Amino acid sequence: MIEKISRWSAIACSVAALAIFAAWLGFGAPPIESVSAELATPITNFLTKFGKKSPLFSHAALFLAAITGAAAAVLGLILLIRGAKNIAAQLLGASMGWTAFFVAYQIVAATPPLQSYCLPSSDALRVSLDATSFALLAFSTHSFLQFWLHYPRPTTVEEHAAFHTLNDQRELTNSSQGIRKAFAWAIKKPIQDEAYWAKHRNLDLKITRFGLGRGFLVTLLVCFAIILPMWRHAPLTTYAGVAFQIIIPGLFLVGAFVSVAIKIHRILGTEQERRKVEWIYTAGMINFVAFQLMLLPTILIFLLMLVAPPWIERLNLLPILGWGFFLSIATAPLFLIVALGLSILYRGTLDPRLVLGKFTLWGVLGMLLTFGFVLIERAVALKVVQWFELPPETGAIAAGAMVAATFQPIRKQAEKWSETWVAKLMPATLIAAGARKEGAVVVTDISGYAAISARDESSALVASALVQKE
Repeated sequence: MIEKISRWSAIACSVAALAIFAAWLGFGAPPIESVSAELATPITNFLTKFGKKSPLFSHAALFLAAITGAAAAVLGLILLIRGAKNIAAQLLGASMGWTAFFVAYQIVAATPPLQSYCLPSSDALRVSLDATSFALLAFSTHSFLQFWLHYPRPTTVEEHAAFHTLNDQRELTNSSQGIRKAFAWAIKKPIQDEAYWAKHRNLDLKITRFGLGRGFLVTLLVCFAIILPMWRHAPLTTYAGVAFQIIIPGLFLVGAFVSVAIKIHRILGTEQERRKVEWIYTAGMINFVAFQLMLLPTILIFLLMLVAPPWIERLNLLPILGWGFFLSIATAPLFLIVALGLSILYRGTLDPRLVLGKFTLWGVLGMLLTFGFVLIERAVALKVVQWFELPPETGAIAAGAMVAATFQPIRKQAEKWSETWVAKLMPATLIAAGARKEGAVVVTDISGYAAISARDESSALVASALVQKE
């Protein structure tokens, strides 16, 4: 009975969300320009505030939220209709449908044309709908965690907890000597202490049971009940503090559990299971690399601001970095939904290592680095033209060449460091899955080299150089 209620409620939520998204597109995909005080939420206040400074940024965030919500609704409908007898499909489909409704009601429905249709004027009814959307989000999170117990094969809570402890111990053992010493100093025990890891396994088991059981669901409902009274009334700063203390730890718990679930099947699963989760792993890695690439120039800019604040302020590079952060973080849910869809609907028949081909993380890394450096070089070149009042005919070309020449050494070092860093993170199977080529190995030797070196070392070195040249 509960399964049927969950399934049909998720289907209804997916249909309602798609209707809201379609209506928003029917009105011309308008931005959130202004929302009345009684209807405003922290999300709409955030988009409205940034819309005044950067309308394009606010509209892009709203558009990306609508696309992500629509993708979740479509995936939820497909899974709920096609996978009626598949537990994993039902859990993920319900999670996608409920999440799509939350995004549609709390974000897209707040646009001015849809306010009068989607947001009721009655305070009691509006609070009821808010409470319903938050409850659906809590059930969605719990259903999403339960999904990982059944996909791509059924696993147990004990297996997840044991693997989590084993993975921590393995990563710490393989880490550098400095990290191992710091860890041993922090716990006041050697890293090989079995008693410590036994307690660690017990703690991991309790946390995993809490996250997968009803305890985490009840905690989410209580937290959302605390947030609900201030949802449409508290200022953005107050809500940000509450969200940081309540929502962020929950996101870390969900992310840690999903990461362990993927590692279990990538390391211990069959080839077909690895293919299924490889889509999800690749999408996560792309977002992680993109975020790191945006983090590096941000740190550099802040360090330069400490040295030469007026010069950095005149460059005005922070908006460019803001766009990079926005794209690297905001696209993560969309990438995850697409990866989940490819993983489940194709049932591992499409190997991402073969489908992606040359579009690996190195390709993504190259595009991101090129895109970032071109934006920065272009921005600096335009500022140079303004400062020195160069002629429009040749000034842009001269400034661009000058900036590109100065940025080239930094770019080469960044590319070299990034490629090495990504290679360490990539699985060995993906690195080895390249195009097969035939080659030959030639071994040459100089006859009597030791005797020649004893008589005339310079002649021996010349002979060795001639062999190398050939």
